[in-house]
Amino acid sequence: KNFNLKDLLIKHGIEIPESCIIENESEIENIKLNFPVACKVNSSKVYHKTDVGGVYLNIKNKEELRNAFLKLKEKFNEKVEVQSMVDGFEFIVGTTHHEELGDIIMCGAGGVMAEVYMDTSFRMLPVSKEDAEEMVRELKISPIFNGYRKIKVNKDRVTRAIMAVSEIACRCGINFEINPLVVNEQDAFAVDIKLLPDKKEVVFAHP
Repeated sequence: KNFNLKDLLIKHGIEIPESCIIENESEIENIKLNFPVACKVNSSKVYHKTDVGGVYLNIKNKEELRNAFLKLKEKFNEKVEVQSMVDGFEFIVGTTHHEELGDIIMCGAGGVMAEVYMDTSFRMLPVSKEDAEEMVRELKISPIFNGYRKIKVNKDRVTRAIMAVSEIACRCGINFEINPLVVNEQDAFAVDIKLLPDKKEVVFAHP
């Protein structure tokens, strides 16, 4: 399929953290990203990156980055993505195909704890703005949108992200997942994006 998922997300108002792909240790010196950064294996073969030790977070300088890169290279022998860290609350938004119900979208508490929280909301595709707003209200974590424990999360950004994922999935005929979608007071960032198998029932998983 001829489309760039990151470009489509940007057009729909979802930010993509700055990143670069490196293959060799010598490339680290030329990286222009501001620290702290994340360092993760860049391979379609590795799905549960966190589970298998494929992600290093909060890397503060090039020496730490070099150490993380060498560990990932030794373990996976794949390219490595270096990505700017972003602050905010982690959500998961994605689509899948259910044998009986058809194409559905879900949102919920995301990140590595997504499967532990099991705090999710589902709708049939495509969704309206009202559907997306209801999905957000149904979440157990919804008090964070009202400043619970001084957490600042832009509810409208989450709603718009749900609508964006719905529109892209329907228009392109794909299933994909953003986990985590990091949302703060101003913006929503698609930190990790996975294209999922076409028209098969899949299990939403963490990075």
